[in-house]
Amino acid sequence: MTYAAVKPPGSRAGYVQEALRSEILSGAMPPGTPILQDKVAERLGVSITPVREALRRLTRSRRRCRRRPTSTLAK
Repeated sequence: MTYAAVKPPGSRAGYVQEALRSEILSGAMPPGTPILQDKVAERLGVSITPVREALRRLTRSRRRCRRRPTSTLAK
């Protein structure tokens, strides 16, 4: 489902963050899965900017994602 179809309250980055967090916690995105910003943006119907912000937030929490020099991985 895309952001435009759902239009949840809050920011687009918050929407992406919650979608990724849910996928990681449910096991739909197993640990070590590369998170490709362009693919996430396309799948969720948002631009790449909210995806980057969501990944920053998830990485800052150090519970859901791990950043490497060239990628972000589900943790």
